[in-house]
Amino acid sequence: MLPPGGALVRGKFAIREFWTSYLGQAKSIDVRRDRAGIEVLGDTLWEVTTYHQHAIWKNGSTTEDDGKWLTVRKRQPDGSWKTRVISWSS
Repeated sequence: MLPPGGALVRGKFAIREFWTSYLGQAKSIDVRRDRAGIEVLGDTLWEVTTYHQHAIWKNGSTTEDDGKWLTVRKRQPDGSWKTRVISWSS
């Protein structure tokens, strides 16, 4: 996972810790995503979305964020898709 302004986050445990920490700071988060494009090339799927996030944090502050999100998935032998890379930017 490639979060903006941060280090590479690799592995299920590290990704879970990242989201647990991030979401743990919030009272509420509303994210609206709109798919901008999707393409499948062989066993690789590329999905591009735009998003708008409104967050209310436990410290009482609020934030608004608009950005882009890229997800890359690989087709597994059983036909399912496994996420390989997630990256986003504001």
